[in-house]
Amino acid sequence: MRAVACIVLALPILIVATVADAQQRAAKKNQLSDEALAARRACFEEAKVRAPGSDWTGAGLQSLRENAYRDCAQRKGIRP
Repeated sequence: MRAVACIVLALPILIVATVADAQQRAAKKNQLSDEALAARRACFEEAKVRAPGSDWTGAGLQSLRENAYRDCAQRKGIRP
């Protein structure tokens, strides 16, 4: 009888601890994705600066920008 009472009383504590842990993991995941997003934006801007021109000038410009973006992403440690 005591074992059942202990289990019933301990169950809410375990549930609260599990929910809190899941919330912390989600917050950390969002923070990492925000940092990666900021790095990607910076790399995109760097690629536009390294290969200036209109977006309609052709495939050569696009290729230069892709290479510049890929180089920047590797330096920053993000996946392009």
